[in-house]
Amino acid sequence: MNRLVRAWTRPPGLWLVLIPFLAITALHYATPAHHDPHAGHPGHPLTSWSVLHDLYRRLYYVPILSAALLSGARGGIAAAALVTAAYL
Repeated sequence: MNRLVRAWTRPPGLWLVLIPFLAITALHYATPAHHDPHAGHPGHPLTSWSVLHDLYRRLYYVPILSAALLSGARGGIAAAALVTAAYL
């Protein structure tokens, strides 16, 4: 585990895992979570909030894949666990 922490805090890990994770998490929690039941129906535009939440959810794959490429399967699983904990 110590090796994973060192890999993520060195410059490539910091830029490719931690910074995107923190930025996506901040954006995700700063976006309102309300849902318009009429969004997408004729006469009602699709709300940008639901689109942004979907985008942020999918952007969480970036730090997971970066961690897996930097630290192997253990890094990917650790990053996935971190993202899961932050997302819940």
